[in-house]
Amino acid sequence: MPEKLSPQAVSARLTRAGFTRSTKTRSRIRGLSEHTEGFAVSTWGDGDVRVVHRMNSFVRRDDSDRILAMLAKYGEALTEGGLSSKQTSEAGMTPALVVAKEEADG
Repeated sequence: MPEKLSPQAVSARLTRAGFTRSTKTRSRIRGLSEHTEGFAVSTWGDGDVRVVHRMNSFVRRDDSDRILAMLAKYGEALTEGGLSSKQTSEAGMTPALVVAKEEADG
């Protein structure tokens, strides 16, 4: 039976592939959080897993190429690990990978 995915399982696979997970850091500005650069994983939709690439603090327009390049690298690593993923870029949302909740058939 195919493995059911969790954000933790996808995060572990990306970490094993050599990628760095983004961590939340305190900001000097009250009520604002900053992040280190790296991937972040969460549940998305009907149990699928969503992967985004976070930049340091605020995203600038010229960061979009780097974000898309990192998503492509994450997708390659996950595909090599037997998972299927696709990039999505919904209006007003950060570009992301949506990883299928079950492993792709070989």
